[in-house]
Amino acid sequence: MLTDGGTEAGPRIATLDEIFATQCLVSASRSRTRDGFDLHVLMTQHDYSLEDYLAVFKRVGSPLTGETGLSRLCSGKPDAADEGIETLAETPPWVEQLRDYSCGLRDEYEIDLAREAPSQK
Repeated sequence: MLTDGGTEAGPRIATLDEIFATQCLVSASRSRTRDGFDLHVLMTQHDYSLEDYLAVFKRVGSPLTGETGLSRLCSGKPDAADEGIETLAETPPWVEQLRDYSCGLRDEYEIDLAREAPSQK
């Protein structure tokens, strides 16, 4: 089976970059702990960053939607259709841990932006 869209019969398997981008985009349209878990795994085990997360939204022409997704991840409040994450790992992180991780990334990013901003004196 080919992963590059080749001609061999069978389904094409999404790349890790495509999976990451998909998870980023859905995180802005719904509040599910599985989305937070998936992004947490991709960021902690596959070296994706918050800058990569926000770049996905810029690439699709909707940079402000990235802020919405980040707000959802930092809320720690799953929606009513949330499936939970108990079946995804032997000892999955708690919702609060996912929230705290996302908020920590956001806080570090905002501090870095403030440091880079020209002084308003």
